[in-house]
Amino acid sequence: MKCFRIFGIIWLCIFLAACAGQKGQKKSPETFLAGIKQLKKGTAWYQKGCYQRALKDFLIAHEHFTAADNQNGVAMSLNSLGNVYRHIGDLDSAILFFKESVRIYIRLDDQIGQVRALSNQAAALIDGHKYQEAAVILNKAFVIAAHTQVTPVILLSNQGILLTKQKKYEKADKILQTALAKVISDNSDEIENSGQVATLYFALGNLNLARKNYQAALGFFQKALTLDQAAEFFLGIASDLAALGTTSVALSKPESAMDFLTRSAKIYALLGNQEKLSQVMAEFEKLAANSKGDIKINLDITRHFVKQWQTGKIITEPCR
Repeated sequence: MKCFRIFGIIWLCIFLAACAGQKGQKKSPETFLAGIKQLKKGTAWYQKGCYQRALKDFLIAHEHFTAADNQNGVAMSLNSLGNVYRHIGDLDSAILFFKESVRIYIRLDDQIGQVRALSNQAAALIDGHKYQEAAVILNKAFVIAAHTQVTPVILLSNQGILLTKQKKYEKADKILQTALAKVISDNSDEIENSGQVATLYFALGNLNLARKNYQAALGFFQKALTLDQAAEFFLGIASDLAALGTTSVALSKPESAMDFLTRSAKIYALLGNQEKLSQVMAEFEKLAANSKGDIKINLDITRHFVKQWQTGKIITEPCR
């Protein structure tokens, strides 16, 4: 599943929630501001798909907020850590962090925080193919969101992705289109909201791919790629390119598929994402086995760079 990138709009919520503190609470401004600084640094790395760097900054932020006993900051840092653990494949840890974040938000009577953490917990459950459990958590989040009169786009996005996984395509399309319209109506600047819009475009691409509407899928994946390139979200770019490659194969366009898969594999290699790299290279090799000429030559060139970068011979690392 594509990583969820909806994070940019949350930064203001992070700042305001943390600044609010608790009534009568003693705060250390220096420690508190240090926590905010680390959250901001971690968010910048997170938005690029550099999760190990983000993990370090979020852990430091958590330590600062814990020392200052700023529970809003503790809850937000736990939620951020859960997002990172989810993206690096440690779903058990991710769910644990999300649950603890929810517990603190309940104690703080922060319903928006609860909805955000519950939605992220559902996303981790979807990643783990626990669709029934994810549906229960999402329903709980929707009930709480109704009391706030605000339905976060991330909640709609996750519901649409879950419905796609459950093959409820008509419902999924309606939910995702509603979410997309909501983002655009809230802010007409597509680039400003690129993380949210790209996530929705990618989800719509996957939906159409599942329905074998390959041309429509190609269009949505291309739109997601354009936004991720503008934001320099490295992992998102690699995922978009891989999806474009898969869709091009389905459309019997081997030359296009070769181009997309090459670009995707090289980015995954630079990022050190071995799991995704193996998947893309396997698809690339299958394509080359059924083709000839340029595709096989391109595969050899791609293997050269992948092997070099896998052995640590990277001059400029994207996440440095």
